[in-house]
Amino acid sequence: MKRLVLVGGGHSHLFVLEALAQAPLPNVEIVLVNCTMHAPYSGMLPGLIAGLYEFDECHIHLESLTQRCNVQFRHTSVLSADLAQRQLALADDTTLHYDLLSINTGSTPPLSDTPGAKENVLAIKPIEDFLLGWKAMREAIAKRDQPVRVALVGGGVGGVEIALAMQHALRSDSLHKLTFEVVCDTPDILMTHNAYVRRKFQRILGQRGIAIRANSRVIGVENRQLFFEQGDSMTYDFIVWVTGAEPAKWLGAAGLATDSAGFIQINASMQSISHSSVFAAGDCATFPDHPRPKSGVYAVRQGPPLARNLRHALNGEALEAYTPQTRALALISSGDPYAVASWGAIGFAGNWVWRWKDRIDRRFVERFSH
Repeated sequence: MKRLVLVGGGHSHLFVLEALAQAPLPNVEIVLVNCTMHAPYSGMLPGLIAGLYEFDECHIHLESLTQRCNVQFRHTSVLSADLAQRQLALADDTTLHYDLLSINTGSTPPLSDTPGAKENVLAIKPIEDFLLGWKAMREAIAKRDQPVRVALVGGGVGGVEIALAMQHALRSDSLHKLTFEVVCDTPDILMTHNAYVRRKFQRILGQRGIAIRANSRVIGVENRQLFFEQGDSMTYDFIVWVTGAEPAKWLGAAGLATDSAGFIQINASMQSISHSSVFAAGDCATFPDHPRPKSGVYAVRQGPPLARNLRHALNGEALEAYTPQTRALALISSGDPYAVASWGAIGFAGNWVWRWKDRIDRRFVERFSH
């Protein structure tokens, strides 16, 4: 019997589980390895922080899903991989052999690139750790009776959405004055989006009193202090890190071909360019000929073709070529039930955009929860 091991409960692997459950492969054992019991839907995280969703509304229970799909679930993480022997060393002190391996482990902010960041900031990922940190942060703020300064490091969609979501969640607390600041090393926020979207969020942030500190690269963190490349520094009560992306260290250490940032290089069939028995999708992977932003939208699109190619590989059939979409629709929330849509050079906004986003997000979670 062949064994397919899926490492990571990311968006792409949810589609793989669904496809293989709908049309099971005879004589194939499937194992999902994931370090958490729940798979968060990243698009709903700002809504969860803002208090618009409950935990279960934006998380998929992986053990329940795998039971329904007749898949073995291993609640642990991968420490290392022996690609020659096709064997994984797991954090629960066991090893796991595979015939075919698929990796969809996402990414985390690159804290190790900035001295002191790992010890002194609250990183947006892993999301499970972030939610615990956010809970503690809210409790600490509630006990304060003096002004509180919060820095969000990262001027992309994540930094802007999380800043607005946090402020919305804390809006009813009148015991103190909250000051939020989005810090980025780019000339403006949301640099990968069109001028309409940037102007819209500049206006929203301004109306809500959230400052933007642009062209400010953070080169160090010590206690509650950010040190900038320009030579100055700023002190905050809380620092939230929502910038960049890096993959798990074991991927490159195993000998997989990676790019300069450590992401697995895959071909048009989502197969490792160095190891034919390994596939990858989502944030942890990159198409050398078609680089794309690290976004859940691309991971969702990669799910169905990944499922088909895993099936083809297990059956000894020819693989399909896949080209990621050149652009993706982004529905960016503003903390409250209001959102801005970004599609290439086009942008539009309104409460109806948030309701549209809400329907899309809820359908995704419900698809894999029932």
